[in-house]
Amino acid sequence: MNRFLASLLLCAMSITALSGCGPTPEEQAANDLREAAENMEDAVGEGAEGLADAMGAFGDAMNRAGGDGENYEPVERQALAGVIPESMADMERTSIESARDGVMGMTVTHAEAEFNGENGSFTLKVTDLAGLPMGGFMGAAWAMADIDRESGTEIERTFMYNGNRAYEKYNSASNSGEMSVIVDGFLLEGRGRNMSREQIQETMGDAPIRELGGLR
Repeated sequence: MNRFLASLLLCAMSITALSGCGPTPEEQAANDLREAAENMEDAVGEGAEGLADAMGAFGDAMNRAGGDGENYEPVERQALAGVIPESMADMERTSIESARDGVMGMTVTHAEAEFNGENGSFTLKVTDLAGLPMGGFMGAAWAMADIDRESGTEIERTFMYNGNRAYEKYNSASNSGEMSVIVDGFLLEGRGRNMSREQIQETMGDAPIRELGGLR
């Protein structure tokens, strides 16, 4: 719970930092969001009722920070599962599952599949972020960051992938890594094990980006 609250507080502070100078409505909403996150953190340990009130206030602040207040309904979980391919690169799909989750009035649907080949395995998860305020930002902390880091056997960066915001992290010592892309409010997360960096990038090339665009 403490790690979750810390993440919410970090997001709230980041939104505030992105605001310009002056008492604009957007700045006020961002300040309200930060204050609500701090109050929720303080409410931990004060009992379920106090925490519930603080969580409700945070949800309201999230909606105000999200912009015009319009509610977007995520696509059904079955639709997400339906666009995940039966194979990616040279690996066959061995399992697939989907779910629809809700918290504080926000709904998220996602589907996840496992792929396996002779020399590696890959997990693809697709999440519809339409039910979250600020969409991609709230779904992925890296979405509003610029990252370019290399240290020893590890590389981490944000970049543009076919015109979409993307994130990559790879460790050559463990031959494992991840690559994520935000497309039209969908977050695609690929994680490769016993795979080279180039293999992970090639496998993500088979992700159903075009098919997801047709679900809106």
